[in-house]
Amino acid sequence: MSDRRQYRDARSVYRLGRSTFAVLLVATMVAACSGSSSPRSSSAPAEHRATATLRQLADRRHLLIGSAVADRPLRTEADYRRVLGREFNLVEPEDAMKWSTVHPARDTYDFTAGDRLVQFAEQHGMKVRGHNLVWEKFNPAWLTSLTPSRTEAIALLRDHITAVVSHYRGKIAQWDVVNEALAEGDRGSMRDGVWLRWIGPEYVPMAFRFAHDADPGAQLFYNDYDWRSPGPKTDHILELAQHIRDSGAPIDGIGLQLHVLHSLNVAAERSKLRAIANAGFDVAMTEVDNRRKLPAVTAALGDQARKFGDLLGMCLAIPRCRTFNLWGFTDRHSWIPGAFPGFGAGTIMDKGLRPKPAFFALRRALLSR
Repeated sequence: MSDRRQYRDARSVYRLGRSTFAVLLVATMVAACSGSSSPRSSSAPAEHRATATLRQLADRRHLLIGSAVADRPLRTEADYRRVLGREFNLVEPEDAMKWSTVHPARDTYDFTAGDRLVQFAEQHGMKVRGHNLVWEKFNPAWLTSLTPSRTEAIALLRDHITAVVSHYRGKIAQWDVVNEALAEGDRGSMRDGVWLRWIGPEYVPMAFRFAHDADPGAQLFYNDYDWRSPGPKTDHILELAQHIRDSGAPIDGIGLQLHVLHSLNVAAERSKLRAIANAGFDVAMTEVDNRRKLPAVTAALGDQARKFGDLLGMCLAIPRCRTFNLWGFTDRHSWIPGAFPGFGAGTIMDKGLRPKPAFFALRRALLSR
Protein backbone atom coordinates (compact mmCIF):
# COMPACT_ATOMS: atom_id res chain seq x y z
CA MET A 1 0.00 0.00 0.00
CA SER A 2 1.41 3.42 -0.96
CA ASP A 3 2.12 6.18 1.54
CA ARG A 4 -0.67 8.24 -0.09
CA ARG A 5 -3.11 5.35 0.29
CA GLN A 6 -2.08 4.89 3.92
CA TYR A 7 -2.70 8.56 4.54
CA ARG A 8 -6.19 8.55 3.05
CA ASP A 9 -7.15 5.36 4.91
CA ALA A 10 -5.93 6.53 8.29
CA ARG A 11 -7.39 10.03 7.84
CA SER A 12 -10.86 8.64 7.14
CA VAL A 13 -10.70 6.40 10.23
CA TYR A 14 -9.18 8.76 12.73
CA ARG A 15 -10.31 12.21 11.54
CA LEU A 16 -7.33 13.65 13.38
CA GLY A 17 -5.39 16.82 12.80
CA ARG A 18 -2.27 16.74 10.69
CA SER A 19 0.21 16.80 13.55
CA THR A 20 -1.45 13.96 15.45
CA PHE A 21 -1.81 11.91 12.29
CA ALA A 22 1.86 12.37 11.45
CA VAL A 23 2.87 10.78 14.74
CA LEU A 24 0.49 7.88 14.16
CA LEU A 25 1.65 7.36 10.58
CA VAL A 26 5.29 7.17 11.65
CA ALA A 27 4.43 4.62 14.38
CA THR A 28 2.37 2.62 11.89
CA MET A 29 5.11 2.51 9.26
CA VAL A 30 7.84 1.66 11.75
CA ALA A 31 5.84 -1.20 13.23
CA ALA A 32 5.02 -2.47 9.74
CA CYS A 33 8.71 -3.03 9.14
CA SER A 34 8.94 -5.24 12.22
CA GLY A 35 6.02 -7.58 11.52
CA SER A 36 6.67 -11.23 12.28
CA SER A 37 6.59 -13.93 9.65
CA SER A 38 4.03 -16.70 9.67
CA PRO A 39 3.36 -19.87 7.72
CA ARG A 40 -0.31 -18.86 7.37
CA SER A 41 -0.27 -16.39 4.50
CA SER A 42 -3.19 -14.45 3.04
CA SER A 43 -4.10 -14.86 -0.61
CA ALA A 44 -6.43 -11.84 -0.68
CA PRO A 45 -5.82 -9.29 -3.46
CA ALA A 46 -3.79 -6.31 -2.30
CA GLU A 47 -6.61 -3.86 -3.04
CA HIS A 48 -8.97 -5.87 -0.80
CA ARG A 49 -6.47 -6.38 2.00
CA ALA A 50 -5.87 -2.64 2.18
CA THR A 51 -9.38 -2.07 3.56
CA ALA A 52 -10.21 -5.49 5.02
CA THR A 53 -11.51 -5.80 8.56
CA LEU A 54 -9.74 -7.81 11.24
CA ARG A 55 -12.43 -10.42 10.80
CA GLN A 56 -11.92 -10.75 7.06
CA LEU A 57 -8.16 -11.04 7.45
CA ALA A 58 -8.47 -13.57 10.28
CA ASP A 59 -10.91 -15.68 8.25
CA ARG A 60 -8.31 -15.92 5.48
CA ARG A 61 -5.75 -17.09 8.05
CA HIS A 62 -8.19 -19.66 9.51
CA LEU A 63 -7.94 -17.85 12.84
CA LEU A 64 -10.64 -17.04 15.37
CA ILE A 65 -10.18 -13.43 16.45
CA GLY A 66 -12.56 -12.26 19.11
CA SER A 67 -13.37 -10.16 22.12
CA ALA A 68 -14.93 -10.50 25.52
CA VAL A 69 -18.35 -8.85 25.46
CA ALA A 70 -20.13 -6.94 28.21
CA ASP A 71 -23.89 -7.47 28.29
CA ARG A 72 -25.02 -3.89 28.91
CA PRO A 73 -23.40 -2.30 25.84
CA LEU A 74 -24.48 -5.29 23.77
CA ARG A 75 -28.05 -4.43 24.78
CA THR A 76 -27.90 -0.66 24.60
CA GLU A 77 -25.19 0.57 22.22
CA ALA A 78 -25.71 0.24 18.48
CA ASP A 79 -22.20 1.39 17.59
CA TYR A 80 -20.69 -1.18 19.97
CA ARG A 81 -22.71 -3.95 18.31
CA ARG A 82 -21.84 -2.69 14.83
CA VAL A 83 -18.08 -2.69 15.41
CA LEU A 84 -18.20 -6.01 17.27
CA GLY A 85 -19.96 -7.75 14.40
CA ARG A 86 -17.75 -6.13 11.77
CA GLU A 87 -14.30 -6.74 13.22
CA PHE A 88 -14.54 -10.13 14.97
CA ASN A 89 -15.57 -13.70 14.18
CA LEU A 90 -15.61 -14.82 17.84
CA VAL A 91 -17.31 -13.54 20.99
CA GLU A 92 -16.86 -14.50 24.64
CA PRO A 93 -19.04 -13.34 27.54
CA GLU A 94 -17.31 -11.33 30.23
CA ASP A 95 -19.71 -12.41 32.99
CA ALA A 96 -22.88 -13.74 31.37
CA MET A 97 -21.97 -17.42 31.71
CA LYS A 98 -20.12 -17.30 35.03
CA TRP A 99 -21.71 -19.15 37.93
CA SER A 100 -23.07 -16.09 39.80
CA THR A 101 -24.87 -14.83 36.70
CA VAL A 102 -26.20 -18.03 35.22
CA HIS A 103 -26.96 -19.91 38.47
CA PRO A 104 -28.00 -17.20 40.99
CA ALA A 105 -29.99 -19.53 43.25
CA ARG A 106 -29.70 -23.23 43.89
CA ASP A 107 -32.82 -24.14 41.93
CA THR A 108 -32.66 -21.22 39.48
CA TYR A 109 -30.80 -20.79 36.19
CA ASP A 110 -30.83 -17.52 34.27
CA PHE A 111 -29.58 -17.78 30.69
CA THR A 112 -30.94 -14.40 29.57
CA ALA A 113 -27.64 -12.59 29.06
CA GLY A 114 -25.84 -15.61 27.67
CA ASP A 115 -28.67 -16.29 25.22
CA ARG A 116 -28.49 -12.68 24.05
CA LEU A 117 -24.82 -13.05 23.17
CA VAL A 118 -25.34 -16.41 21.46
CA GLN A 119 -28.19 -14.93 19.42
CA PHE A 120 -25.98 -12.01 18.39
CA ALA A 121 -23.26 -14.44 17.33
CA GLU A 122 -25.71 -16.52 15.29
CA GLN A 123 -27.08 -13.42 13.58
CA HIS A 124 -23.56 -12.33 12.61
CA GLY A 125 -22.06 -15.70 11.71
CA MET A 126 -19.70 -15.72 14.70
CA LYS A 127 -18.38 -18.46 16.98
CA VAL A 128 -18.87 -18.34 20.75
CA ARG A 129 -16.28 -19.08 23.42
CA GLY A 130 -17.98 -20.02 26.71
CA HIS A 131 -16.38 -18.62 29.87
CA ASN A 132 -16.33 -20.30 32.34
CA LEU A 133 -17.78 -23.41 33.98
CA VAL A 134 -15.61 -23.72 37.11
CA TRP A 135 -13.65 -21.00 38.91
CA GLU A 136 -12.86 -20.27 42.52
CA LYS A 137 -14.15 -16.72 42.05
CA PHE A 138 -17.47 -15.22 40.98
CA ASN A 139 -19.47 -17.87 42.78
CA PRO A 140 -22.87 -17.08 44.35
CA ALA A 141 -23.25 -16.84 48.11
CA TRP A 142 -25.72 -19.72 48.17
CA LEU A 143 -22.96 -21.99 46.86
CA THR A 144 -20.03 -20.85 48.98
CA SER A 145 -22.10 -20.95 52.19
CA LEU A 146 -22.75 -24.68 51.81
CA THR A 147 -20.93 -27.43 53.70
CA PRO A 148 -21.59 -30.42 51.44
CA SER A 149 -20.10 -33.86 51.64
CA ARG A 150 -17.72 -34.83 48.84
CA THR A 151 -20.48 -36.81 47.13
CA GLU A 152 -22.87 -33.87 47.37
CA ALA A 153 -20.23 -31.48 46.03
CA ILE A 154 -19.57 -33.71 43.01
CA ALA A 155 -23.30 -33.73 42.33
CA LEU A 156 -23.44 -29.92 42.55
CA LEU A 157 -20.55 -29.61 40.09
CA ARG A 158 -21.99 -32.17 37.70
CA ASP A 159 -25.49 -30.71 37.78
CA HIS A 160 -24.29 -27.16 37.09
CA ILE A 161 -21.97 -28.09 34.21
CA THR A 162 -24.55 -30.42 32.70
CA ALA A 163 -27.31 -27.80 32.86
CA VAL A 164 -25.23 -24.98 31.38
CA VAL A 165 -23.44 -26.94 28.66
CA SER A 166 -26.59 -28.80 27.67
CA HIS A 167 -28.47 -25.51 27.35
CA TYR A 168 -25.88 -24.32 24.82
CA ARG A 169 -25.20 -27.69 23.20
CA GLY A 170 -24.15 -27.18 19.58
CA LYS A 171 -23.95 -23.38 20.03
CA ILE A 172 -20.64 -22.99 21.90
CA ALA A 173 -17.48 -23.74 19.93
CA GLN A 174 -15.09 -23.61 22.91
CA TRP A 175 -15.51 -23.75 26.68
CA ASP A 176 -13.12 -22.58 29.36
CA VAL A 177 -14.03 -25.55 31.53
CA VAL A 178 -11.76 -24.79 34.49
CA ASN A 179 -10.30 -21.34 35.05
CA GLU A 180 -7.17 -20.57 37.10
CA ALA A 181 -6.96 -23.75 39.15
CA LEU A 182 -3.25 -23.25 39.89
CA ALA A 183 -2.09 -21.06 42.78
CA GLU A 184 -0.08 -17.88 42.43
CA GLY A 185 3.64 -18.26 41.87
CA ASP A 186 5.70 -21.14 40.58
CA ARG A 187 5.05 -23.91 43.08
CA GLY A 188 2.56 -25.79 40.94
CA SER A 189 0.10 -26.18 43.81
CA MET A 190 -3.65 -25.90 43.41
CA ARG A 191 -5.49 -22.70 44.24
CA ASP A 192 -7.49 -22.89 47.47
CA GLY A 193 -11.23 -22.75 47.05
CA VAL A 194 -14.48 -24.56 47.64
CA TRP A 195 -14.01 -27.20 44.95
CA LEU A 196 -10.53 -28.14 46.07
CA ARG A 197 -11.69 -28.33 49.69
CA TRP A 198 -14.88 -30.19 48.95
CA ILE A 199 -13.67 -32.63 46.29
CA GLY A 200 -9.89 -32.44 46.05
CA PRO A 201 -7.73 -31.99 42.91
CA GLU A 202 -9.87 -34.51 41.05
CA TYR A 203 -12.52 -31.82 40.55
CA VAL A 204 -10.55 -30.59 37.51
CA PRO A 205 -10.69 -33.75 35.33
CA MET A 206 -14.22 -34.38 36.62
CA ALA A 207 -15.33 -31.02 35.23
CA PHE A 208 -13.93 -31.89 31.81
CA ARG A 209 -15.73 -35.23 31.76
CA PHE A 210 -19.02 -33.60 32.75
CA ALA A 211 -18.65 -30.94 30.05
CA HIS A 212 -17.81 -33.48 27.36
CA ASP A 213 -20.77 -35.66 28.30
CA ALA A 214 -23.08 -32.64 27.95
CA ASP A 215 -21.71 -31.55 24.55
CA PRO A 216 -19.19 -33.88 22.86
CA GLY A 217 -18.84 -31.43 19.97
CA ALA A 218 -17.45 -28.50 21.96
CA GLN A 219 -13.72 -27.90 22.33
CA LEU A 220 -12.66 -27.94 25.99
CA PHE A 221 -9.88 -25.71 27.38
CA TYR A 222 -8.05 -25.19 30.64
CA ASN A 223 -7.46 -21.43 31.08
CA ASP A 224 -4.82 -19.75 33.27
CA TYR A 225 -2.52 -16.72 33.60
CA ASP A 226 1.05 -15.83 34.58
CA TRP A 227 2.47 -18.37 32.13
CA ARG A 228 5.01 -16.03 30.58
CA SER A 229 8.75 -15.82 31.21
CA PRO A 230 10.46 -15.77 33.59
CA GLY A 231 9.23 -18.63 35.75
CA PRO A 232 8.12 -22.22 35.31
CA LYS A 233 4.35 -21.79 35.62
CA THR A 234 3.92 -22.79 31.97
CA ASP A 235 5.42 -26.15 32.91
CA HIS A 236 2.84 -26.55 35.68
CA ILE A 237 -0.01 -25.55 33.38
CA LEU A 238 1.16 -28.10 30.83
CA GLU A 239 1.55 -30.74 33.55
CA LEU A 240 -2.01 -30.13 34.72
CA ALA A 241 -3.35 -30.42 31.16
CA GLN A 242 -1.43 -33.65 30.69
CA HIS A 243 -2.82 -34.95 34.00
CA ILE A 244 -6.36 -34.17 32.82
CA ARG A 245 -5.71 -36.08 29.60
CA ASP A 246 -3.93 -38.97 31.33
CA SER A 247 -6.88 -39.37 33.68
CA GLY A 248 -9.04 -40.16 30.67
CA ALA A 249 -10.86 -36.83 30.62
CA PRO A 250 -11.17 -35.09 27.23
CA ILE A 251 -9.22 -31.84 26.87
CA ASP A 252 -8.52 -30.09 23.58
CA GLY A 253 -6.39 -27.11 24.50
CA ILE A 254 -4.91 -24.60 26.88
CA GLY A 255 -5.98 -20.97 27.13
CA LEU A 256 -3.14 -18.63 28.04
CA GLN A 257 -4.29 -15.31 29.48
CA LEU A 258 -2.43 -12.25 28.27
CA HIS A 259 -3.13 -9.25 30.46
CA VAL A 260 0.32 -8.09 29.42
CA LEU A 261 2.07 -5.31 31.33
CA HIS A 262 5.82 -5.85 31.05
CA SER A 263 8.10 -6.52 28.12
CA LEU A 264 7.75 -9.58 25.93
CA ASN A 265 10.52 -12.06 25.27
CA VAL A 266 9.13 -13.13 21.92
CA ALA A 267 11.56 -16.01 21.36
CA ALA A 268 11.00 -17.45 24.84
CA GLU A 269 7.23 -17.09 24.70
CA ARG A 270 7.06 -18.64 21.24
CA SER A 271 9.09 -21.57 22.55
CA LYS A 272 6.54 -22.09 25.32
CA LEU A 273 3.69 -22.04 22.83
CA ARG A 274 5.48 -24.63 20.72
CA ALA A 275 6.01 -26.86 23.75
CA ILE A 276 2.27 -26.84 24.42
CA ALA A 277 1.44 -27.52 20.79
CA ASN A 278 4.04 -30.28 20.54
CA ALA A 279 2.42 -31.94 23.57
CA GLY A 280 -0.76 -32.27 21.53
CA PHE A 281 -2.81 -29.32 22.75
CA ASP A 282 -4.38 -26.45 20.86
CA VAL A 283 -3.33 -23.01 22.07
CA ALA A 284 -5.75 -20.15 22.65
CA MET A 285 -4.40 -16.69 23.44
CA THR A 286 -7.08 -15.38 25.77
CA GLU A 287 -7.93 -12.18 27.65
CA VAL A 288 -5.46 -10.06 25.68
CA ASP A 289 -5.04 -6.46 26.81
CA ASN A 290 -2.22 -4.09 27.74
CA ARG A 291 -2.96 -1.49 30.40
CA ARG A 292 -1.23 1.87 30.46
CA LYS A 293 -0.82 4.64 33.00
CA LEU A 294 -3.33 7.39 32.32
CA PRO A 295 -3.28 9.61 30.42
CA ALA A 296 -1.68 7.33 27.82
CA VAL A 297 0.94 9.23 25.82
CA THR A 298 1.84 8.64 22.18
CA ALA A 299 4.97 6.64 23.02
CA ALA A 300 2.98 4.34 25.31
CA LEU A 301 0.43 3.66 22.60
CA GLY A 302 3.23 2.89 20.17
CA ASP A 303 4.74 0.39 22.60
CA GLN A 304 1.29 -1.07 23.19
CA ALA A 305 0.85 -1.55 19.45
CA ARG A 306 4.13 -3.44 19.22
CA LYS A 307 3.04 -5.77 22.01
CA PHE A 308 -0.30 -6.54 20.37
CA GLY A 309 1.43 -7.16 17.06
CA ASP A 310 4.08 -9.37 18.65
CA LEU A 311 1.47 -11.45 20.46
CA LEU A 312 -0.61 -12.06 17.38
CA GLY A 313 2.54 -12.79 15.37
CA MET A 314 3.53 -15.40 17.96
CA CYS A 315 0.14 -17.06 17.61
CA LEU A 316 0.25 -17.05 13.82
CA ALA A 317 3.65 -18.73 13.91
CA ILE A 318 2.19 -21.75 15.75
CA PRO A 319 -0.20 -23.84 13.60
CA ARG A 320 -2.11 -25.04 16.68
CA CYS A 321 -2.73 -21.47 17.88
CA ARG A 322 -6.09 -20.86 16.26
CA THR A 323 -7.71 -18.46 18.74
CA PHE A 324 -6.73 -14.88 19.62
CA ASN A 325 -9.22 -13.29 22.00
CA LEU A 326 -9.12 -9.74 23.39
CA TRP A 327 -10.48 -8.96 26.84
CA GLY A 328 -12.60 -6.13 25.48
CA PHE A 329 -12.00 -4.15 22.30
CA THR A 330 -12.76 -0.59 23.40
CA ASP A 331 -11.61 1.59 26.29
CA ARG A 332 -15.24 2.62 26.68
CA HIS A 333 -15.89 -0.71 28.40
CA SER A 334 -12.82 -2.13 30.12
CA TRP A 335 -12.23 -3.84 33.44
CA ILE A 336 -8.82 -2.20 33.84
CA PRO A 337 -9.66 1.21 35.43
CA GLY A 338 -11.79 -0.47 38.09
CA ALA A 339 -9.16 -3.08 38.91
CA PHE A 340 -6.08 -0.86 38.54
CA PRO A 341 -6.83 2.76 39.51
CA GLY A 342 -4.83 5.20 37.42
CA PHE A 343 -4.47 2.73 34.56
CA GLY A 344 -6.53 2.10 31.45
CA ALA A 345 -6.33 2.54 27.66
CA GLY A 346 -5.66 -1.19 27.42
CA THR A 347 -7.63 -2.09 24.30
CA ILE A 348 -7.32 -1.58 20.54
CA MET A 349 -9.97 1.18 20.26
CA ASP A 350 -10.58 4.36 22.22
CA LYS A 351 -13.82 5.31 23.95
CA GLY A 352 -15.19 6.68 20.69
CA LEU A 353 -14.55 3.30 18.99
CA ARG A 354 -11.77 4.86 16.92
CA PRO A 355 -8.93 2.44 16.14
CA LYS A 356 -5.71 3.00 18.05
CA PRO A 357 -2.22 2.05 16.78
CA ALA A 358 -2.73 -1.41 18.34
CA PHE A 359 -5.63 -2.05 15.95
CA PHE A 360 -3.42 -1.42 12.95
CA ALA A 361 -0.67 -3.56 14.49
CA LEU A 362 -3.11 -6.49 14.51
CA ARG A 363 -3.99 -5.78 10.88
CA ARG A 364 -0.34 -5.76 9.89
CA ALA A 365 0.28 -9.05 11.71
CA LEU A 366 -2.63 -10.63 9.85
CA LEU A 367 -1.29 -9.29 6.56
CA SER A 368 2.25 -10.53 7.17
CA ARG A 369 3.65 -13.46 5.26
